[in-house]
Amino acid sequence: MRFRFHQVLPSLAAGLIVLPGVAVAVHAHLTGSFPGREEVVAEAPREIRLTFSEKVELAISRIRVLGADSAEVKVGKAARTDDTLTIAAPVLGALAPGEYAVVWRTASRDGHPIRGRYTFTVTAPPKEDPAQSRPAEPGDPARR
Repeated sequence: MRFRFHQVLPSLAAGLIVLPGVAVAVHAHLTGSFPGREEVVAEAPREIRLTFSEKVELAISRIRVLGADSAEVKVGKAARTDDTLTIAAPVLGALAPGEYAVVWRTASRDGHPIRGRYTFTVTAPPKEDPAQSRPAEPGDPARR
């Protein structure tokens, strides 16, 4: 059997056209989080961390936390962590026991917007700040 280059060439050309399309179709996706999806945590988290399959656009990234009644919990601005695939936002509001939803949005390096939502549950009340819960001492301006 003789090799016929002109019969193989159309298949090779089609493969070269299709393969670049495969790489373009793949976008960043969430690979991990803290707290995790449907995780039950005893203590309210102080930050929300999201890890992606590739570096995401920080400038348009946003992380929100919603309570069971859809009330928004105050969360700080998302920032990149030491791991360049992870972004995190501090939780500034108190999280009482209950279920919470993390709602996030960002974009892949190619600008493709991605977003998601997951829930976690807190089982214990927030810990008090020791500085705020200590009794006032004699001569303390707080007692006057």
